[in-house]
Amino acid sequence: MRMGSTSALARQRLLLQSRRILSSPAVTRRWFRRRRNADRYRFATALQLAATSLMPLLLAGARIAGLLLGGEAREVSLCDYVPNAGLLITSIILPGDGFGPVSAFVKLGPRHDLTIARLNLAATAWRAEDRLVGLRIMAGALAPRPIALHRAAKALDGQTLSSDTLCAFLDALSAEVDTTIAGRGSQAWKRQAIRGVGIDLIARLLALDCRSPLFDEVW
Repeated sequence: MRMGSTSALARQRLLLQSRRILSSPAVTRRWFRRRRNADRYRFATALQLAATSLMPLLLAGARIAGLLLGGEAREVSLCDYVPNAGLLITSIILPGDGFGPVSAFVKLGPRHDLTIARLNLAATAWRAEDRLVGLRIMAGALAPRPIALHRAAKALDGQTLSSDTLCAFLDALSAEVDTTIAGRGSQAWKRQAIRGVGIDLIARLLALDCRSPLFDEVW
């Protein structure tokens, strides 16, 4: 599914219009002028909306299409997109099989109505009895934006759920934390906390009770 797609003529007009607007003296002055109260509120709201939308888009393997300043068309994975690199985004592309039949989102944090958290995980997969196939996992609050946890997903993808495979998955989650935020003050508690969040994630994906004896064995 492609959202926001435009014709070649419309894209060219959009590119020219954007160049003209962004280079105007008025915009330049406003860009560097400090706004308090109202602008701070709008900025915080924009960050909140971006954080809410980014996790599912990354999890689905979204891609973005756009135009470079010279007019060249470019398409890149959202995971690889670099802000302020001169790409004017014209559309967001969602793969038809971006989400599996089962998906889940879990978080560690007090604000239940927002994705903002001290730690959060999102995953999607196909369920085959007690196995998760095609498992993809994203983590938030470990980096400036959500990141894919390939090592953790690989540890459980296609495996029959048991105490051994669950331990391997949780160890991989802790290793992902160690790799991503090595040396930070939050490393010690996040590498342990992510194990609890990971158990909750798997329980939701497989429709299991977190109080199951299986999960007690891995603590």
